[in-house]
Amino acid sequence: MRLQSATIRFEKYESRVVATQNPPFWSVLQRALWIAQETVPFSRHLIKELLPQIIKSKGAFPLETEELMQIIEGRKEMTPAQKNIQRVFLEVARVQTDGMDINYGIFGRFTMRHPFFHEAAHWFYEYSPEHPELAGVPSGIDLRYAERGGRIGNTERFSWVKAAEVLQTITDENEKQEKRMQINSLFAEADVNFTIEVVSYSTAEDRIKGYLRDLFRFCSLYVYRNEQDNPFRCDLFLAENPLFASAFEDPEERGELAEFCMPYDLWNPVISLLNEESTDVQTLRKLAFAHYKLKNFEKAVSILEAALQIDANNYEVLHDLARLCNELDRNEETLTYLVQMEALKPEDEQLLFRIAIGYARLELYEEALTYLYKLEYLFPNNLRAQRVKALCLFCLRRFTEAEPLLEALLGADVEPLPLLEENKEKQLENWVKIKSGDYFHAAHNAWSLGKVPKAIEYYMNGLSIQGKKRAEVSVFHDNAEELTAAGWQEVEYSLICDLVNRELEK
Repeated sequence: MRLQSATIRFEKYESRVVATQNPPFWSVLQRALWIAQETVPFSRHLIKELLPQIIKSKGAFPLETEELMQIIEGRKEMTPAQKNIQRVFLEVARVQTDGMDINYGIFGRFTMRHPFFHEAAHWFYEYSPEHPELAGVPSGIDLRYAERGGRIGNTERFSWVKAAEVLQTITDENEKQEKRMQINSLFAEADVNFTIEVVSYSTAEDRIKGYLRDLFRFCSLYVYRNEQDNPFRCDLFLAENPLFASAFEDPEERGELAEFCMPYDLWNPVISLLNEESTDVQTLRKLAFAHYKLKNFEKAVSILEAALQIDANNYEVLHDLARLCNELDRNEETLTYLVQMEALKPEDEQLLFRIAIGYARLELYEEALTYLYKLEYLFPNNLRAQRVKALCLFCLRRFTEAEPLLEALLGADVEPLPLLEENKEKQLENWVKIKSGDYFHAAHNAWSLGKVPKAIEYYMNGLSIQGKKRAEVSVFHDNAEELTAAGWQEVEYSLICDLVNRELEK
């Protein structure tokens, strides 16, 4: 996943954690841990910047020891912030009572539901220097000393192994020796005490810090070891964690987290976070879009239809339904929603054009012309509408009316493709398609009027634009429906090709 832009958002969260005396601590951390599952670069950012601030910041743990004891003991008069901290402490204690040991057994409860934990569980066992993860550690690293001293807790052990792995990549012996000494000195200092057993944590505050460190490490673990294949990526296991349950109870929190997932194409989590029974139209639109991105088209349509029951005149929902039905080739439904949209925006140029196209697809050419005349009045320079108007007249066999329109288009400009102004190749391809089409349509109409020499001239011009030396019957295939409506027979295709090719051979 690419989350480079997410750094800015999390820097904002960091500042809130540090600066605010009553920060939305668990929601911030929940988001951080969720993203930590997804990306190695962001994982590094979190472990280097965010979690140390949370752990050390008085913004995260603003209470002095005496106040902390008041909360733990459950004094009657407490601020909402103190009550919230008490709730968290009690939840942590309950987790411990249930047997979820901080360093080694904390995720055992999840192993039955999530096979991933079986793969990564060895990180949460106390291991010896013979552990497979340490097989490549260079000589000179006094691992046994650190193990005997009990100074490597779970999270720190993982960080230490990563440091040892980096050491293996250093080729300069002097630099390697310097780094080796730094690593050894880190664990040899007398004041370093990396706790292993949860019972040795002195306060509930330390217990929470340890829990957070190890939870974060576990979130990052799989991605660090296997960036390309993370089966855990779409599983919101944090929703089942009692510490973060409150972050998933509030619909606004769930919606915010879903919003955060959407730019990174995490559509399964979006679906799990948003409630299909919601009465909020925008929530249903996001949910429908997630299903659309996963190609659950019928489900997306049903959700949008439910949203329309809540707000029958919601233009955005009607637009979504029209677009989706159009992709599903449900032309009648598409047109129905477009006409409903017209009632809300009766002079929208793009909408009027889409309605005209909708009627033309259903071969209701007279109805299409009604909207094209309206477009011509409101937006006289709309070349696309002029082209469709000429084709509708052709399909209605009103060839004389279509003739001046089609001939005028031969000298008309071609509107550049939107959003592709810099792509000259695509623009040229579009120009060739439109201009050759203009000549072919004018040729079809001239042939229908019995003006054979003019028709052959136009066919030759169209082929020249396409860079072709001969006429093939395939030139008629793109306009087969219009030609059939105008009364043409397929035998005419071959006849015209013969006449054109004779002229080209002269």
